[in-house]
Amino acid sequence: MKLKSMLIAATLVLLTAFAVAQNFTNNYFTATFTGTVQSSTVRNDANTSTNYDFSARSANLVQNIDVRLVDHDINVDYSSTNFYADIDAQHGTVQNRSTGTYQGHPFTYTCITYTSSTGSVLSERNRYIMIGPREVYFVTQTSLASYDDKAEWDAFESSINIVR
Repeated sequence: MKLKSMLIAATLVLLTAFAVAQNFTNNYFTATFTGTVQSSTVRNDANTSTNYDFSARSANLVQNIDVRLVDHDINVDYSSTNFYADIDAQHGTVQNRSTGTYQGHPFTYTCITYTSSTGSVLSERNRYIMIGPREVYFVTQTSLASYDDKAEWDAFESSINIVR
């Protein structure tokens, strides 16, 4: 009976975790986020691009997809994805870095750790995907470095379907 109670409790925890996940669709992508998606739009300080930010959080992590529309053409290759990865890597210690293609689009992946302004050590996974000469997606997941977020990252990034 004790085993049955434990199995029921484990099933409820698992169902609760999936119940807060949100399938999200817009004109750029579809994805399954860890929770309710909030969105915002911001123009960059240099006035050369606009970011459409889609973000969700759970008790253990934050997931973002930023769609950046650039006002001028940039290379659709690893020189551009590496450019973005290099900028973010300056803010922490790179634990892992790779390149590849995602649904036919070049990407650079990084996992960095850094200390926040509150003193917490965080882990940040980033995938920079070049969609076209004026469009790049930043897929990010942030959690405490002590938290093993690999399963959530794998589920999140594999759920993304680029619409364009």
